Amino acid sequence: MYKVVFLGCENSHANGFLKYIKNEEQFKDIEVVGVYSDDEAAKEKLANEFGVYSMKSFDEFVGKVDGVVLTNRHGKYHLPFAKPYLEAGGVKAIFLDKPLTITKEDSLEFKKLITEKGVRFCGGSCCKYLNGVSECAKGHKENLNGKTIGGYFRAPVSLTNAYGGYRFYCQHLIDMVSAAFGYAKEVKAKNWGDKVDVDFIYDTFIVHGLFVDGHYTYYMNRQAEDGVQSYEEPVTADSPCFHIEFEEFHNLLNGIDGHLGLDDFFASVPLTIAIEESMNSGETVKVDYEGFLL
Repeated sequence: MYKVVFLGCENSHANGFLKYIKNEEQFKDIEVVGVYSDDEAAKEKLANEFGVYSMKSFDEFVGKVDGVVLTNRHGKYHLPFAKPYLEAGGVKAIFLDKPLTITKEDSLEFKKLITEKGVRFCGGSCCKYLNGVSECAKGHKENLNGKTIGGYFRAPVSLTNAYGGYRFYCQHLIDMVSAAFGYAKEVKAKNWGDKVDVDFIYDTFIVHGLFVDGHYTYYMNRQAEDGVQSYEEPVTADSPCFHIEFEEFHNLLNGIDGHLGLDDFFASVPLTIAIEESMNSGETVKVDYEGFLL
């Protein structure tokens, strides 16, 4: 049995993952030893619904678990919650929900710890597993209907919240674009108050991104020299992308490398920060990937 702890259980990921563990045979080798959240009501709801232990503190099981699932709404808690578990050793796998971290410094420290301890990791936005993203990525890689000459992606965002503002929800679109085309070199963004337009600038083309506040449409479009790929997909609690990301975590516990991984797990953080800098300045911003991309 793999002993796993859930830290930060305010969002739907914790609830969904616990349902998989409770109801699906393939995950019967996972034992959830405890759940923790600073939100006492959210923690107790999950503990009662799934019959799991309600932890007294986030570090209660340091040195005693094989896996850590971090689903805090605010990314600033991810490193401090995970750090004692990583430093103690014994952790085989970690799932890190979006946003991975809020700062570059936290991401670099996270990356250093994971590398030193040999811990497998997965997470970010499950939207990178959408079928449309995979098809656009395949078309881009294989030059379907010719070379990529542009694109247009849309996803929701939350611009005003208690969990880091723009950075709380923006990783969905960022991971979708990056999974399809790789990491943009520069960005140009404008905040309209209820939406944000972003140009993801590559060597030979631009992918336009549209973040829309409060409207949950997910759209993917790749423009090729002689054709167009376009997909719109709903994302609900029952969408396959959530199951795929938990399967990946389960594979990591079993020593199996992840699938559909990005070039570098934490590179979305400097890209997120560059977009925000462009929103504030109105200028094109070069993305500083130093220390992130392989």
